Amino acid sequence: MFDSYNIEHNDRVIDWDHLFEVLAKSSPNCLFKFKFYFNESPKLDSIKLFLDNWKGRHPILLQTTPLYCSSNYCLNNIDFMERYKAEGIVENYENVSYGQTFDDFEWIQKKVN
Repeated sequence: MFDSYNIEHNDRVIDWDHLFEVLAKSSPNCLFKFKFYFNESPKLDSIKLFLDNWKGRHPILLQTTPLYCSSNYCLNNIDFMERYKAEGIVENYENVSYGQTFDDFEWIQKKVN
């Protein structure tokens, strides 16, 4: 059964609003685990749109892995996600350094180097 989605996008331009809209509207109920690898980070407004449209569904397990992470982006996302965790929309959020990912969405386990 399809229950996770791993996105690695190497192009410089991606329409995050469109991607998140499609995921929120078209994902089966069993799809709630997402990993996003990216060069160009989505805007917080795009992520907000996605999470606001996810209300009432299975809480999301979300991992973002930016190739380049400005400290401002990383800190803002962590603070931003706390609201959605409190609302039960996001179960777990991890923003990890490129190359420091987890196997098979087992985020409780140790990171793989």
